[in-house]
Amino acid sequence: MQLQSDTRPLSSKEYQGEMVRTIYEFLLEHDGENCLPERVIRSPTKQDFICMFESIYQHLNPDFQLKNVIEEVPAIFRELGYPTAIKPSTMQTIGAAHSWPTLLDKIQALRQWYEQQEDFDTQKKAIEANLEQIVEECKELEADKGKVERIQEDIARLDEDIAKATEYKEETEQHEKQLAEQLETVNLEVAAVREQSKEYHAKLAEVESAIKAQEEGEGLCGTEARALIAEVDQVEKF
Repeated sequence: MQLQSDTRPLSSKEYQGEMVRTIYEFLLEHDGENCLPERVIRSPTKQDFICMFESIYQHLNPDFQLKNVIEEVPAIFRELGYPTAIKPSTMQTIGAAHSWPTLLDKIQALRQWYEQQEDFDTQKKAIEANLEQIVEECKELEADKGKVERIQEDIARLDEDIAKATEYKEETEQHEKQLAEQLETVNLEVAAVREQSKEYHAKLAEVESAIKAQEEGEGLCGTEARALIAEVDQVEKF
C-alpha cells in the first residue's frame, strides 16, 4: 500500500487542543476519574503515551499489552489501514514538541476508529435482532398458512352465499312487484263490483217502493205487474 503524506494542520494549537479535549473526554468516560489529566495529554511522557494507547486499544483487544512501543505502534496503525506512516524518529521522541502532534493525531484516529467500530457493532446487533424478529415472523406466517387457506375458503363460501342471497332477493322483489300489480287489478275489480252492487241495491229499493205504493193504492193490473217484474229482472241482470 502506498503511504500518503499528512496534510492536516497538526501544528495548529487550536487543532491540537480539540484533539486533546476529545481524547480526554473519551478516557474520562471509559476509565473514570483515574484517567490521565488533560494537561498530561497535552505534553505526555513515553509512559503516559503507553497508558493512553493501551487504554484505548484494549477496548478493541482486551488482552493487549504494549511491550515494544517503537515497533508495535506503527505496526498496529498499518494493520488498521491508517493512510500515513509513523517515522521511527517520531517514536523515539514521543514527548517532543515536533513529535507529539503527529502521535496525538494517531491517538485521536485510534479513538475514532474504536467509536466507529462500536457504532458498527451496535448496528450489527440491531440488524441481527431485526433479523431474528423477521425469522420469527416468517415462522408464524408459515404456521398461519393453513389458517389463511381456511379463511380464504370461508370467504369464497361467503361470497357464494351472498351471490345466492342477492339472486333470491332480486327474484323475490320481482315476484312482489307482480303480486302488487295483480292486487291492484283485483282492487279495481272489487271497487267496480261494489259500485255495481250499490247501484243494484238502489234500483231494487226503488222498485220495491213502487210495488208497495201500487199495492197500497188501487192494486196492480196485469200490465203493471208484468212491467215491474220485467224491471226487477233487469235489475237482477244488472
